[in-house]
Amino acid sequence: SMTTPSTVAGTPSSIAISGSSISSRAGVRYGQSSCLPPGHWLREHERFAYNLEDLDLLAVYLELSKAPKERFASEKSAKLTLSMLRFLRSLDIPVQDICCLLAHASIYFKDIYSAIGQNMNREELANVLVLLVFLAHSHVHDETCQLKVWHRYLFKGYCNLPTLSKATLELMKRRDYKLRVDDYDLEVALQCFRQVIRWKEEGKVVAI
Repeated sequence: SMTTPSTVAGTPSSIAISGSSISSRAGVRYGQSSCLPPGHWLREHERFAYNLEDLDLLAVYLELSKAPKERFASEKSAKLTLSMLRFLRSLDIPVQDICCLLAHASIYFKDIYSAIGQNMNREELANVLVLLVFLAHSHVHDETCQLKVWHRYLFKGYCNLPTLSKATLELMKRRDYKLRVDDYDLEVALQCFRQVIRWKEEGKVVAI
């Protein structure tokens, strides 16, 4: 089941996105405006987003993952990853739970990229970033959407289901089949997402 740890002392108060800190959400309608600085490359692809909040979620995910912009940034990569966020929303997953999935996946990605990242092309990087969110979804949620559904909505034009399943197993193998992450590392990542969304805690909406 979905759990998120309590606030941990020493977590960062801001995260830099392409050299600029995410702006405050004060006075902003959530989902109707973006915290991204002017000129951020994702702003060119907002037509693929469910709402502008998803641009912020993706920007934080990429920053935490340390996905190299020069090897990732493209219309095709933006479309796939933003479509993934739209897909998660279509499953009625609360945004704070989506943040937890992205936080897990960002930690997975850093390990994967350090091992085999130099051998990935731009399209493979985007696919791995999405597949790792599927692994996080499988680990975190009691009820999960099967890989065949992810394939139908996100990967059908890229590869067949057996190939996608094989790639998923390879990613799990690279993690030694361990999908749990350190609580502190998770909280550090979650604090970054809390900067750009409304975070619901015990029935209250907390704007940070």
